[in-house]
Amino acid sequence: MKNNCLFFIFFISIMPCILFGKNGKEQKEWHLKSGTKIIGKTLSETESTITVETSFGVIDIKKSDLVDIKIYIKLIDGSQIIGTILKETPNIFKVKTDIGEIEIYKDKISSFEKKLPYLDNFTEFSKQQRVFRPVINPQREKLRSAYSHAIEPVIDIFFDPTAYTFRKGSIYLSGLSLAYGLTDRTLISSNLLSFAGIFNSSGELNPNFEYKYNFYKKKVSKKEILYTVGFRFNAFSENAVTKIRERVTYTPINDNDNYSDRQEKTEELNREEDLRVWRSLNSEDEDFSDQLLTVRERDRYESQTGWKTELYFVRTESYILDRGGRFGYHLGGILQYNHITYKKGWLNRPSGRLYIGSDLDLSRDFKILGEIIYDPDFLNIITQQSEVGVDFGFLYALNDNFRLLVHIQPYVFGIYWRF
Repeated sequence: MKNNCLFFIFFISIMPCILFGKNGKEQKEWHLKSGTKIIGKTLSETESTITVETSFGVIDIKKSDLVDIKIYIKLIDGSQIIGTILKETPNIFKVKTDIGEIEIYKDKISSFEKKLPYLDNFTEFSKQQRVFRPVINPQREKLRSAYSHAIEPVIDIFFDPTAYTFRKGSIYLSGLSLAYGLTDRTLISSNLLSFAGIFNSSGELNPNFEYKYNFYKKKVSKKEILYTVGFRFNAFSENAVTKIRERVTYTPINDNDNYSDRQEKTEELNREEDLRVWRSLNSEDEDFSDQLLTVRERDRYESQTGWKTELYFVRTESYILDRGGRFGYHLGGILQYNHITYKKGWLNRPSGRLYIGSDLDLSRDFKILGEIIYDPDFLNIITQQSEVGVDFGFLYALNDNFRLLVHIQPYVFGIYWRF
């Protein structure tokens, strides 16, 4: 039953990315002055004609028969450009504007929208709606709108890093952490609640930080590839637990033999140290309903806290989809070294994580996330299966700076706030 549940979660996490991600293959539209619309794939192009493979065969389209398509472009830096498309490649738009011909690289574009010349004029861009919507006669056709990183690139998949960073000078608050962009490729962050000792089992202050550096970034056509390394440090982290088996003897204090009036005496029988943390989460309490029980045995767990370091490497590959938005996947590994592995030897008690995650833009404001991990210290709260886990969630952007996350593993809710 547990394996079936794990497979089902894996299926719903990965299938949307497979189905939607396939839409990135080149299919273009050509609009003729006669009103004809051709959909197909470009085979070759000369100064006067375009050879196109369509569902009804290979045809030649005269460039003189094509209508001029207007485009509205919003750049990442906030600039807005309106003009006529002269040329489009996987990397650039060449646009004729009032200030001349401009070549705009697509990786600088936040969103764009095309329309045929017979449609009504563009309306003013609405910051509230975050979507550029021209006023259109319903009887006329509107060309597709699209976007690049409409929801800006995610710097992590749930709690595991991607290869993305953010712009220099940006301040980023994500649920538990505060991050700052030192450069366009470097950031530092700290988990504030853990720093304050709120989530530490010991209740101690936990000075911690993360350093993340994107050392490689390459863009080819509609694809970008990034490689990033990072380092994390925690002064006080729960790295293991001790399991204590003990015998408890209850002695009545008075003659009424009331359970609440008994005196408890505890005797330790056995102790197992340096166990994985999930062991305490997966333990089962005994049934104490028998009021006449005077002797019983139970398991008790104590946290073993100490320093923890993590070194990670992650590769991200992201594609601009022809329908708009992006599909990306992230493959990473985290090597953990802490006070327990130092004592026992890392090979005797390995700690770390391997993970593969994906994110897919369903719309300008809505993103779906999925992840599969292997981690010897992990417990899946849904299946109660250790070491292998699956997470799945949705990210919604309320505006350009604030996003909400819902997913199935704790913590279930998250916020992302960029200043």
